[in-house]
Amino acid sequence: MPYGAQFFTAETQMDRQFTEHLNKYYGDVIICIRDADSILICGPGEAKLELQKRLIHERVSGKIAAIETLDKITDRQLTAKVREYFQQQPV
Repeated sequence: MPYGAQFFTAETQMDRQFTEHLNKYYGDVIICIRDADSILICGPGEAKLELQKRLIHERVSGKIAAIETLDKITDRQLTAKVREYFQQQPV
C-alpha cells in the first residue's frame, strides 16, 4: 500500500523541510539586499511575488524599483537588462 499513513508522514516532513529551506533562502536573500538603494525583482515564475511579499513583511518593500517577468535568459542578458533598467531611471 504506497499511500498509507507512513507515506503521508514522510511527505509532510518533506514539505516542512522544504518550507524551512525556502524560508532560510529568502531570509538570506533579504539580508544581502536589505541595504540596497533600489531593488529590481525579475524572473519567470511566482518566486518574485513571494520575495515581494517577504520584503513587505520585512519592511524593505519601499526599495523595490520594479517587478518584471522574464523568461529564461543568460547571466549576460540579465546583467544587460539590469544595467539598461537602472540607466533609464532618473537620478
